[in-house]
Amino acid sequence: MGNIGDLYVNIHANARGLVSGLAHSQKKLRKFSRSAARMGRQMQTISRGMIGLGAAFAVPVTLAVREFAKFEKSMANVATMLDEPQKHMRTFNSAVSDMAVEFGETTDALAGGLYDILSASVAPSKALDVLAVATKAAKAGMTDTKTAADVITTALNSYGLEASEAGHVSDLLFTTVKRGKITFEELAGSLGNVSTIASIAGVEIEELLATVASLTRVGIKSDVAMTAIKGVIKSFATATDASFVAAKELNLTLSATSLESEGLLRVMQKLSGVNLDELAKIFPNIRAITGLAPVLKKVSGFSADLDAMNNVLGATNRAFSQFVGTVDYVMNVAGEAIKRLGRTLGEVLVGETMEFAET
Repeated sequence: MGNIGDLYVNIHANARGLVSGLAHSQKKLRKFSRSAARMGRQMQTISRGMIGLGAAFAVPVTLAVREFAKFEKSMANVATMLDEPQKHMRTFNSAVSDMAVEFGETTDALAGGLYDILSASVAPSKALDVLAVATKAAKAGMTDTKTAADVITTALNSYGLEASEAGHVSDLLFTTVKRGKITFEELAGSLGNVSTIASIAGVEIEELLATVASLTRVGIKSDVAMTAIKGVIKSFATATDASFVAAKELNLTLSATSLESEGLLRVMQKLSGVNLDELAKIFPNIRAITGLAPVLKKVSGFSADLDAMNNVLGATNRAFSQFVGTVDYVMNVAGEAIKRLGRTLGEVLVGETMEFAET
């Protein structure tokens, strides 16, 4: 992999230099395009034999303009999420373009992720930091940036966490995917069904995601797992007299405060070995039993999942580093560098075309 790694470094460095050089040459490009426009007006009577050459020249120009137009449209969508877009869009445009080359991610995916981050009420000043985290998580978790941004912001908002915690949340989510049988897409589509009530009930995010990993690992589908966890939490908050008495016999108090104070692991340990009939007395909600039963058979596995969640620092970065230098990653970086070059050229050409149209 050494040669591939060297290739990545060279492409990345050269792409930066190329783009930087092109940016410094924009005045010359504009001068050239004005001259080309004047020449175009003078050459309108040129023979039909030159049409083929003109068409060949038009192909890369058209592609460049289209690339810029697509980028402009994506970022215009982002601007709708801002109260004062003029304060942020120049920075956002530049950052998204830079990140596309840095991570080998499309600007469409990055703009979509940024849109979701802003729509989740993350401050514009913090949005790009969260976007960078989401992009790394996407590469590590084999998903797209928009999906990663969606689930990260869901967790942040459900637990009232600051944007600065996005990296930690990403590590937790990646560890959940790694230890369970669940994808980032499935987490994005189902975590919101239980994360808010879990937070209100005092269930730590580490406990919640450890439970998700434990349940899905034994074959329970992600949506069923979330419903089951929600059922367990509700059983504590809305216990009947009969279930309260049944739990008391096992030295377990069914209340939201006890769930918060004891934690899910301690509750699971107390219920370990309890048969289904007794569980049914404590948790009349069949969905709650669906969630508890598999975990109770292997409480040690749940304990290991919780330990993993409490030691996740750097999980996303370690996974991400495995992708840097791969052929796929290097080719994506190179492709995005070429696209950026096209966008820069397209922006100049569009600007000059607009000026020409106005004269």
